[in-house]
Amino acid sequence: MVTDLASQRNIKEVGVFLEGEIRKAKKLEDTSADKDKGAEVKAVATAPSSTNEYRYLLIKCVNQITQLYPETIPMMICPLMESFLMFEKKGSMASLETVIFIREVIEVYPEHRQTILEKLFGLIDEIKNHLVLRVAIWIIGEYSISQSEVDQAFDSIKRNIGTLPIFVENKEEDAKPAEIEDTPKTITKTIILPDGSYGTETIVLDDPSKANAQNLSEDHIPLRKALKNADDDFLASCISISLTKMVVK
Repeated sequence: MVTDLASQRNIKEVGVFLEGEIRKAKKLEDTSADKDKGAEVKAVATAPSSTNEYRYLLIKCVNQITQLYPETIPMMICPLMESFLMFEKKGSMASLETVIFIREVIEVYPEHRQTILEKLFGLIDEIKNHLVLRVAIWIIGEYSISQSEVDQAFDSIKRNIGTLPIFVENKEEDAKPAEIEDTPKTITKTIILPDGSYGTETIVLDDPSKANAQNLSEDHIPLRKALKNADDDFLASCISISLTKMVVK
């Protein structure tokens, strides 16, 4: 009703109201539909019977309002991104609808491109759903144009992929080569000591055991985790295509 009653005279108040509801919907716990009518009436008065449905309704309302009144986009877009992009399983549909809405806004209203990209560069660290990550990375690769934007895009993707290689070879398949690979690579060079005499110094160039430990410590990063566990070849393809676009630019 609030959305339908929006007009040029009260659009700021409607925007503030929707912004507040978006932030509240982020904190709401996912609940199942109430079974009896009494509980249903109570839920309508206090909180939505289905949090995910309410989030979806809010996205739909924001979409409607921004189409009719584009001046509300700056007020709506940042709270929506901050609140709805991070859901993993429960609420993942709201996250997907949000990133698709962002894609439409950045295409139709290029004047908001820089603001959306800067926000997305920071929020991509917190996006957990692999479908949402796929669209977010496509947006970054498609709409990063200036040198500064491309540099930030590269840094955000690189930071979330982590140390390479992502997949460590199975040591049980070939024990001897694995043992050789696990040996740190070193070089020994002659140096001049403080007293003028000669000595030697050993420098470790590459320690596979440390690299493997670092790989394991980075497995909690959402994008890296999605690449390893989500079985989503399209995500890897999207990353490759986006990086190629930015190199060409």
